[in-house]
Amino acid sequence: MFTIEYPTRGAYGAVTREAPSVIIDDFYSASWTERFWDIGEAQLELPMKYYALALDARRYPNGHYLHFSESERVMNLYSSRVVTKRDDPRIILYYKSLENFLSFRRVHEGPMGWPYYSPPVAGVTNYTLLDMWRYYYATRYRVPSMQYYKDPRISDDWIGLMRLDFNVGDTVLDVTKASCMRTLPFRKRHGFQIKVEGEEKRWWNMYITAVDAPDPLPDWTDYIEALEFGIDSSKYANAALVIAPKIEETKNAQGVYNGYREIGKTVYDSPTYYEPGYVADWNRVEKKIEYQLDGKDYKEAIAMMQYIADTWSQIGSPNDLGMAKKLVKEQSSVRTVATTPATISKDLKYGRDYRLGTMFQWTPYAGAGILDTAWFNASASFEALVTEYTWTIDDTGVTETPGITM
Repeated sequence: MFTIEYPTRGAYGAVTREAPSVIIDDFYSASWTERFWDIGEAQLELPMKYYALALDARRYPNGHYLHFSESERVMNLYSSRVVTKRDDPRIILYYKSLENFLSFRRVHEGPMGWPYYSPPVAGVTNYTLLDMWRYYYATRYRVPSMQYYKDPRISDDWIGLMRLDFNVGDTVLDVTKASCMRTLPFRKRHGFQIKVEGEEKRWWNMYITAVDAPDPLPDWTDYIEALEFGIDSSKYANAALVIAPKIEETKNAQGVYNGYREIGKTVYDSPTYYEPGYVADWNRVEKKIEYQLDGKDYKEAIAMMQYIADTWSQIGSPNDLGMAKKLVKEQSSVRTVATTPATISKDLKYGRDYRLGTMFQWTPYAGAGILDTAWFNASASFEALVTEYTWTIDDTGVTETPGITM
């Protein structure tokens, strides 16, 4: 059911087996969770005869990989514990999915900074998440032979970095998850996955994965047996306090402007983007948007200052580009509907009838009737997405739990 693989990396990044694989079917308990737009995790509780596996955590991230017969995802050991019960000692192994590899690199450019620094890919003007992956894993710190793909159904506009909210020091995983969670319709959103491909030599490849949204969407009303949902406004904002560098241009010995120095901060205060029924000022909820120069050269810094001025200083005037409102709205979760794991009829089988990224529609019921449509602003039927799946295995059997996002 579970297989331990010991990899080693060749001169060109190929993964080969360092030792024979270990098959594990005599565990006390196990859990395995895979996710569409986040990293997955797994846990194994084993007899002490597997003690050597616990020591592999000292070699992280090259200790060992875990495979599960029901999944195509791969987990990487990162932690272990020994439980010293007198009559029944055991070990517990903890894993994160290979997608956690994206947390190993941190970005060197600040929020909205990507359009203003020297292109990591020649000729690219619309920077995307795929470009960022290539920059940090193929250009800046090269991972040999790794390839980067996106599903052809995904438009570059859906994975553009220009209006994403991220900061210097954030991980590439942080940026990737922010791209997944942007406020777009489900059909235009995406997940991500790192696959191990090949036989004799095995390669890590990174994928931006698409939502599977057939037209028309399948109706799962009769298959959803239980699902909790609610409203989450914790990240709501309808205004912004914008902080930008204030710079002074400097001249060279010939009296030509060719440099700058930072002399303070400029603060812009956006208007409140009201919704019907809101009261001016009383219902204002601000978020912070901060720009940083991050070592940009003279031309890049001037271009960035011009962009900021064009975006924020013209608010409400005839020259208002409308970009400010988009930045506030796109970076704020406005009354999103949150969900928890669901119970789905066994007539639908994961891996056969649906998988991570499958989209469907359903009509929730409350008691004997359909729930009040006020929850959904329009109709009682609405769209949902499979974003997580968990197997829990112990002496009582196997429990399978989908996670749904609406």
